[in-house]
Amino acid sequence: ITAGGGVFSSSTDARDTIADMALFKTEFHGYSAEFSPFEPNLVAVATSQYFGIVGNGRQFVIDVREGEVNRVVAIDTMDGLYDGTWSEDNEKVVVSASGDGALKMWDIQ
Repeated sequence: ITAGGGVFSSSTDARDTIADMALFKTEFHGYSAEFSPFEPNLVAVATSQYFGIVGNGRQFVIDVREGEVNRVVAIDTMDGLYDGTWSEDNEKVVVSASGDGALKMWDIQ
């Protein structure tokens, strides 16, 4: 996830592009990232432990602004999360798809 120029920077020097990138690292492996249709600085990130083979999951919502990345919320699950999306009707609702076949709806207020 990039901000402040990121991979689409007009700079011709790759080092400038890397220096401008905002970085968010998790303990789990990322499977899905989607920007909010209501608040363009919010990103929902679905993750799974151990490459999604076994283990838990975590749904993140992060705030990306001017080269900074801050965690808004992190919700742990008992199974890996493989996809996530924002509600198109409610700006505070994220839905995740879990490895156990469940869809989980989160209110991030």
